[in-house]
Amino acid sequence: FFFVMSMKTCFAILLLAYFVVASEYPFNEWKQLEKSPANAEVSFTLALKLNNLDVLDDLTVRLTTPGSPEFRQWKTIEQLNEITKPDPIGVSSLLSWLESNNLRGRDYGDFIRVTGAIADVESAFLVDYYEFLNTIHTFDRVTVHRSLEHPTIPSKFQGLVVFITGVSNFPYPTKPKYQVAENVGDYYVVPQTLRAQYSVPSSYVASNSKSSQGLVEFGAVAGVSIPDLQQFMQLTGGDTSANLTYTVGNFKFIAIDPVNMESTLDVQYIMGMAPGVPTSFYVVDGWIYDFTTLVQQRAADNQPNPYVFSVSYGWAEGSQCEITGNGVGCGQLGGSSTTYVENSNVGFQKLGLMGISVFVASGDAGAATKENTNCRKRNDPIQPDYPASSNYVTTVGGTMYNTAQTLSAPLPPFCTEHSVTCAGTGNEVVSQVPEALITSGGGFSNVAPTPSWQ
Repeated sequence: FFFVMSMKTCFAILLLAYFVVASEYPFNEWKQLEKSPANAEVSFTLALKLNNLDVLDDLTVRLTTPGSPEFRQWKTIEQLNEITKPDPIGVSSLLSWLESNNLRGRDYGDFIRVTGAIADVESAFLVDYYEFLNTIHTFDRVTVHRSLEHPTIPSKFQGLVVFITGVSNFPYPTKPKYQVAENVGDYYVVPQTLRAQYSVPSSYVASNSKSSQGLVEFGAVAGVSIPDLQQFMQLTGGDTSANLTYTVGNFKFIAIDPVNMESTLDVQYIMGMAPGVPTSFYVVDGWIYDFTTLVQQRAADNQPNPYVFSVSYGWAEGSQCEITGNGVGCGQLGGSSTTYVENSNVGFQKLGLMGISVFVASGDAGAATKENTNCRKRNDPIQPDYPASSNYVTTVGGTMYNTAQTLSAPLPPFCTEHSVTCAGTGNEVVSQVPEALITSGGGFSNVAPTPSWQ
């Protein structure tokens, strides 16, 4: 299938993110199997306590302020890591400790990437690995090795290691199957609708050879059907040879079951709106911090990253510890949702200082997020979704038409089909229920202070 959007669907280049209830996860989707093989290798990340963040903040102002002599003079990841590098003696001692436990540690500045046999990881970190089978993805056998016990680190490193990811946390929950809408309203929304509304020339094709863009999916696996993408392009007047330039992580060039609606929608519309721009797709087996470290790791290893990322995901800022089975960044090391957000924000800050822009959906349940729909918990503070609340991303809200004109000729093939009317320009308003499926959120943070430029 391909995507067109109804008039009542909220849209922007980033559209909307679907959320699931944290309390239902992870055991509703992962079935515990046998003990993991002792010699199977796993990898995970140690997030480290960073220094000189005030210096990094000053650099951010200089590099992002128009008129500054250093405006847009982007830095390498090595230059940025030199500013914030953790205690070198502590890092050296930690690497030696890992080696003494037959584990390989790679120092990436903000974090250490650890790889080793499960038996050695269990001995060093006092964990207990089992194999888990995903019960939702039926197209293929999807398994992960995870510990039901949070990792433990020797007390001498607890001031250095802030939290651990990849040991006891599970991948982001699989988004549910979606029902086909019986009524799409008065109009369909196609890429030509967005071009008309935002005054993008119909003949636009990217001309800068350095342009690049990427989509991010969180979970154990993701997939997009390339034949479906090309059919979408044919019906909407796009490039019928469209394809992804490269993928990162566990990506399948097929429409997986359940169909990944978010991936399909994101790929079709970002490529439909920016023809000619090389497009990549990242699958992150973890959460936001793992995404920022993946990009930094690829930069340090001289692997490509796009200059623009689109992220249609989020979770309540104050509940980052709950999103992936109460272990994504909090564990037993004294970490919290606040420290998780703070370290992830530094990751986004560094991406920006490398010249990488990250666009994030603002959420779909208003200011209170889906953890407090309609503000039923009267005594709980209103909180935004994260990473929409980060100072170092561009957050895009959902909008809708309340009135619209019919799309003018020339029409793409889809809009000439029987009983199909496509929207052109219209009166654009903030998306909100009950007129729309979602209420746009975002706009503030309970963790990060208001930056000087706001």
